[in-house]
Amino acid sequence: MKPLRVLLVEDNEDDALLLLRELRRGGFDPHMARVQTPDALKAELLARPWDVMISDFSLPSFSGLAALEVLRRTGIDVPFILVSGTIGEEVAVEAMRAGADDYVMKAHLQRLPAAVERELRETEARQAHREAQKTLIALRKAVDSLPVGVTITGTDGTILFTNPAEHLLHGYEPNELVGKEGRDLVPPEFAKPLTIEQMRNLRSWKRERLNVRKDGSVFPAQLISDVVLGAGGEPMGIVTICEDISERKLVEQQMFRHAFYDDLTGLPNRALFLERLGRVVARSRRRPESVYAVLYLDLDRFKLVNDGLGHHIGDQLLVGIARRLEQCLRPADTVARLGGDEFTILADDLKAMDGATQLAERVQAELAMPFSLAGQQVYTSASIGIAVGTQGYHRQEDVLRDADIAMYRAKAQGKARYEVFDRAMHLQAVSLLQLETDLRHAVERNEITAHYQPIVSLGTGEVTGFEALARWPHPRRGTVLPDEFIPLAEETGLILSLGRALLREACRAVARLKDTRQTVSVNLSARQLTDGGLLEAIDHALASTGLAPQRLNLEVTARASPCCSSCGRGGSGSRSTTSEPAIRPSATSRSCPSTP
Repeated sequence: MKPLRVLLVEDNEDDALLLLRELRRGGFDPHMARVQTPDALKAELLARPWDVMISDFSLPSFSGLAALEVLRRTGIDVPFILVSGTIGEEVAVEAMRAGADDYVMKAHLQRLPAAVERELRETEARQAHREAQKTLIALRKAVDSLPVGVTITGTDGTILFTNPAEHLLHGYEPNELVGKEGRDLVPPEFAKPLTIEQMRNLRSWKRERLNVRKDGSVFPAQLISDVVLGAGGEPMGIVTICEDISERKLVEQQMFRHAFYDDLTGLPNRALFLERLGRVVARSRRRPESVYAVLYLDLDRFKLVNDGLGHHIGDQLLVGIARRLEQCLRPADTVARLGGDEFTILADDLKAMDGATQLAERVQAELAMPFSLAGQQVYTSASIGIAVGTQGYHRQEDVLRDADIAMYRAKAQGKARYEVFDRAMHLQAVSLLQLETDLRHAVERNEITAHYQPIVSLGTGEVTGFEALARWPHPRRGTVLPDEFIPLAEETGLILSLGRALLREACRAVARLKDTRQTVSVNLSARQLTDGGLLEAIDHALASTGLAPQRLNLEVTARASPCCSSCGRGGSGSRSTTSEPAIRPSATSRSCPSTP
């Protein structure tokens, strides 16, 4: 039994019972409220929802048409069925025009359940239609307010609907696009419409492509399309959302340039250079006959330009060098700025290995010409290391490393030249790196000791003093002489702690001698002379060992002597009094703590 809420306008209780009986026979389970006056009817209508309203046509103080008017004024959508035994055809037509949904003669009450069923279905459909209309209106408002374009096209590609944003994006007036072809909004190469079969398979897809405005200009757009299916599952059309992504593309381009290009010169940076080099290395593994090379350039005396003319002039020089390097390249080559004054060139698909050296010579010739900067001519040169891709490389970082090693060899050989990498250079670099590590450990463990060479007076033959000589008893190499490790100590800054330790040891050793006239000579390097704590280190060595200042001679090698003026107190020059250690230039480079 189907529940049925019935509002009955009837003054005869027997007739009301007959109605209920027929409804039950028709499969309903009626729950009824019976009213006989307009006020009672209105109160019940507003009190609760009803499925159907059944009214007798004629009541003593009320009528079916009056009941229909009460219902109409409330605005409630409830099926209204008249039941009467005396209603004529003209009155029935009048009632239907007034809004009654059906009428049933009391002599044919068996028709009532079918009439109720029919009106319930029609009311449900009517209410669903109203809800759908409300939804459509809300959707239309929402679509019209979207900041992205919305287009609906039929299966044949004809535009059926566009929202205001779509008009603005493509430069059309409202409704001007309706009836046009969707392919009018895209370049010709994308203008082929989809087939029904393609629509069945795609359903929904997203892509980025250029769109065409009414004036013919184009803009990048992100398009998201969905196929609209009918009740039977067949495609009825396509809804496409269009978003102008010009600003996003601009930001992406800026981010790409910032990530892969040098801001100052506009050249590719290290990341992009390594990415391109990686592709070349991978290709060379598949095609061993292909030849490529990497040139690693480091400008000579660039710091002098920065210090003498200012960093802004240095930047102008770097830009000028970048432009000249570009002029030396073939279309397939790449020049990059790694940072500072370092540039790299990837010469791809060389016909022969000497193509790399020829390129280096062109670069040297181009850089040899003066640069006109801030009204004056500036000259520069570059040390160039070359790594040729015939060494069986597997990683681009290894190629760059070897070119870097060769560049340092060129710089060590006199600058303004190029060197081609060979395996001996790599072995030497590895050996030097290991030596630096061992030297750090040796300094930390005080393994570098002082040996003493006597100083004999030619006049008397007496030993007047000693020269402190640094020696490194290496556990694997044996005794390492200063010429090998002192330059490395200066380069790494280890010379400062090493020099102070040897100074204290030399002072301590001579202080123990019985002959208080004998002196000790300790050499100073250029790096030590620029140490702001040198004088304090000397004072501490003398005070902690008790050695008289006049017994300590500090000798400056000829290479370091121009810096000597910076080692005196307050910049006053060298100290050579009876109460202070003597500092004097040395004509030779003796094996001392820091022989350059």
